Amino acid sequence: MADNLISIGVYPISKNHVVAMQGSNLGYGNFNLPAIFFKSSCDDKLKIINQNKIDFVLSRFKVNCEFLNEVYNKEDYVYKVKK
Repeated sequence: MADNLISIGVYPISKNHVVAMQGSNLGYGNFNLPAIFFKSSCDDKLKIINQNKIDFVLSRFKVNCEFLNEVYNKEDYVYKVKK
């Protein structure tokens, strides 16, 4: 899961598609999902993660949910979902 700007670089670097991305043909799925995800409570974020089989969350801001393990925090944040 990533916001629109960060999502642009996901596929070229990782060869993995983003779960959803607004206004682009680079992703697929529900293009409203990133906005919903980042505005949601931790409980709702976890539901979205489980429903969409999300392994990583990329964000421009810190996300404080116990099921997200921060793996990078220089300007942007990368979280691995704890399984």
